[in-house]
Amino acid sequence: MRKDWAFTLAEVIITLGIIGVVSVISLPPLIANIQKHSIETKLKRFYAEMNQAIRLSAEQNGVDPDGWVMRNRQYNQADLDDFVDTYLRPVLNISYTKGLTPNPRTCNSRCPRILVVLNSGMAFSMYIDGNGVDVFMHPNPNKTDFMSTRDAFAFQMTKTDNNRQRYEAEGSFEPYTAFWTDGRESTLRTDTRRGCNHLSSSNKQYCTKIIQLNGWKIPHDYPW
Repeated sequence: MRKDWAFTLAEVIITLGIIGVVSVISLPPLIANIQKHSIETKLKRFYAEMNQAIRLSAEQNGVDPDGWVMRNRQYNQADLDDFVDTYLRPVLNISYTKGLTPNPRTCNSRCPRILVVLNSGMAFSMYIDGNGVDVFMHPNPNKTDFMSTRDAFAFQMTKTDNNRQRYEAEGSFEPYTAFWTDGRESTLRTDTRRGCNHLSSSNKQYCTKIIQLNGWKIPHDYPW
């Protein structure tokens, strides 16, 4: 006698239900980790490419990046276009640029922005205020939302404080550290305006330095 073994309909339904539950639990963290790894790679590459481009532009123009920005000048959209055309377009593979509305959380109507999209698919927006250039890398050129830490990562170019002291320790293009004090990392974690934690600040796009300090890896406590 031969007895055929097979799953009953109830067993199949139960099995599919278990697979569904496991998928619901495991897929979101997996997708988030894939997104984080993609952004980590883009941030590291963007940082290297921008520093290389700025050094090359300084050599070509014969002007140190500190001399690219006129302090306390009100930069309009035409000024931004001219800045990009003079210092960045000759050394970056730019696909296109377009004007953006000002960031309501920073400079309001006083600081128009420009979006620069590279042929590589990476993109950044920037504006120039009285003490230097604020740059935001956008992993997705179609999403330039400053409200989300996944859509904007802040850098600074030739930034100074009110005493004209350079913020960055080296180079002319670094992750944003304008609100650091002598305590450095502890201040970046706790500043009430741009603090890098889940409990304070609504401007967490200024937390890029935390990622750099972690070897360009997004730490587990990053406000993701």
